Amino acid sequence: MKNFIKSLAFTFAAGAFFASCDTDPCKDVACGTNGTCVEGTCNCEAGYQKDAANLCNVQQRLKFTGTWSVADNCSQSGMSNYSVVSTNGSTINQVSMTNFWGLWTTAVV
Repeated sequence: MKNFIKSLAFTFAAGAFFASCDTDPCKDVACGTNGTCVEGTCNCEAGYQKDAANLCNVQQRLKFTGTWSVADNCSQSGMSNYSVVSTNGSTINQVSMTNFWGLWTTAVV
């Protein structure tokens, strides 16, 4: 009976010890709307990047959206100054450009 009680006490002690070692590294990690925590680190979905608060909420393509003035020194283009208009593409990792080299009306990059 003594050995049974010792075995039982040892089993409870070992169970409590191993249960306390099981911690979730993502328990208190916030990754934002478009991120997933893996082993305590945020991984952003394709097309997103981290903001100043380290959350995956920023679309990468937004930094390319706008109207860009271009000066071309290449004599074969036929144009020296033109603008390129860049808008969002049909998917999160695309940008649509128009008036590239003053020729193309729509190019998805």
